[in-house]
Amino acid sequence: MVSDLLRTPDPRGDAGSAAAPGGFARRFLRLNYIAVLAVSLLFLREISFSDPWTALYGVAIWLTYGAIYLIPLWFLLRVGVWARVARRGPFARAVFGLLCALLATTTVSLLYSDAVLYQNWGYHVNGFVWNLVKTPGGIESLGAGESTFVAVVVLNLALFALELLLLWLASRAPGPVRVLSKPTWRWIGVLFLLSASERIFYGFGHAFARQPTLAASDAFPLYSRLTFDGLARDMGIDVPRRLSVGSTVSGGLRYPKEPIRVAPDPDGTKSPNIIWLVSESLRADALDPVRMPNTFEFAKKGTRFTQHYSGGNGTRVAIFTMFYGIYGSYWFSVLDRRQGPVIFDVLEDKGYDFLLNTSARFTYPEFDRTVFVDIDKEDMTEWDEGPKWKRDEDQVGALVSFLESRDGAKPFFTFSFFESPHANYSFPPETAIAKPYIEDVNYVTMSLEKDRDGMFNRYINSCHWLDIQLGRIYAALEETGLIDSTIVIVTGDHGEEFMEKGRWGHNSTFVQEQIRVPLVIHVPGRAGGAVVDRMTSHLDLVPTVLPLLGVENDPTDYCQGFDLFGDRERDTILLADWSRICLIADGLKSVLPLKNRVLLGSGLTTIDDATPPDGTTLSADRLGAVLRGLAEFRDRRAGAVSN
Repeated sequence: MVSDLLRTPDPRGDAGSAAAPGGFARRFLRLNYIAVLAVSLLFLREISFSDPWTALYGVAIWLTYGAIYLIPLWFLLRVGVWARVARRGPFARAVFGLLCALLATTTVSLLYSDAVLYQNWGYHVNGFVWNLVKTPGGIESLGAGESTFVAVVVLNLALFALELLLLWLASRAPGPVRVLSKPTWRWIGVLFLLSASERIFYGFGHAFARQPTLAASDAFPLYSRLTFDGLARDMGIDVPRRLSVGSTVSGGLRYPKEPIRVAPDPDGTKSPNIIWLVSESLRADALDPVRMPNTFEFAKKGTRFTQHYSGGNGTRVAIFTMFYGIYGSYWFSVLDRRQGPVIFDVLEDKGYDFLLNTSARFTYPEFDRTVFVDIDKEDMTEWDEGPKWKRDEDQVGALVSFLESRDGAKPFFTFSFFESPHANYSFPPETAIAKPYIEDVNYVTMSLEKDRDGMFNRYINSCHWLDIQLGRIYAALEETGLIDSTIVIVTGDHGEEFMEKGRWGHNSTFVQEQIRVPLVIHVPGRAGGAVVDRMTSHLDLVPTVLPLLGVENDPTDYCQGFDLFGDRERDTILLADWSRICLIADGLKSVLPLKNRVLLGSGLTTIDDATPPDGTTLSADRLGAVLRGLAEFRDRRAGAVSN
């Protein structure tokens, strides 16, 4: 019985005695402080102890935030609450004890989960993670196996058992634990000094642009930053100015900027069909003669782009940019207004038939409220049952049947989104070409540093399986003769990192492995076999396709990209994620915040993610162009929406 773990306290007892309510509350809270510090070592190890300043700062955060994370438990364990519960007898003590243990278990479990998230993916529980949890299809998109869920249950049961043990220790107060009953004011005094110290450390680190200090502040969840740049300037300290882009991402939406003009099809002709094939997490180097031989061979009938960039490091922004052709920072404005992209307005006006398939969900990310909001739901199919490799196989079967049944009277548009190369990297074992590989992906127990090669082999095998399915589509196009009247686009939404730069997966950083993807385009009547080595972007897909459909507008009326087959070459790439933008220009890569948080140039690297020489900066002209681009499709009138 839980009540047996808790002695009935005498409210009149000495504050430090085992029976006193104040003594019990303090002991249980401080035992959990030790437990939280132990878990928080996972955050502390993410800090580079490159100098004494950063080391002291990191330890101060560790000790301070170990207490801050326990504030909810502290409220529950106030002496007055416990004393009132204790007077009501064993049942009340049992219920209260369980509540304390559950809250403490939840706190420690959340911290451990956040630490695993940060170590592997590079971000804490945030708006993106919350969106994933609450949106239909979000959890399923993780691809966690049964062993992961079993491990989560076992871990939380073990933590709950630990909390029951701490409950017993706090109640019985054996000799070594009695020291934790010391009066609270001493602990508060120490924590106050530590908190003041770490905030002063950060304030000066920010003022003097000390990169190790700023990076260390990212390691702990919920860290609150205190700056005093103004005071530093008043003291005569030269504080660098920060670029703020937050003001450019507010306001209404003006998309497109001008009405779209479409020339009629010449007599006796019809617009080309379009097959748009997109894979989850397909990084650029996946396309080679060994891993994806069918697609590599198909590229000889079209054009292959070797330096192609996604519009972001995650699916949401990637798909958004390839269909809207505008920066990913506009995602939230489009989502608020539920406004579809220009390309589907044109296709519907021209009488296209539609077939949209996904092996995930159209609801996560919220493509049913953005990209495909105007598509008839009967034309959209979610293949979301069974392993991902089987979903891809089944939806390809549906697409092949669709192609074989066409009568040629109307043009069609198909979109296919494949999930095999998404974690946990799915394929039937008999098709594996890379061995050995991790057979069971357990997100709780795996170590990417140790399991990296086996996980990467899983990824290669999943890409190979996807290529087998894509080969069925290419064959159907040839057999039906539709290849001569169909635009085919093959690409990935974003890339996938395997610890090359310290992270796994995507959505965490803008390193090359996470943002570069393959691109193959086949256009009827255009000579095949070309290989383009200049920089290109997902933003360039719409301005390449729309002129082929008869759109006469200048692309600047509806997008921020260029015709891939035109004469203009890109000298910049802009990507976005949930809260940042990444600018690539002049051989450099810079990450900037979309909101008020200042990164202070912490993301400045070479294009290949190396540290640039001291004093390297992006030109003011480049940064100014970014600010103009972020505001290009904004309408400052409140609530303004284009028609």
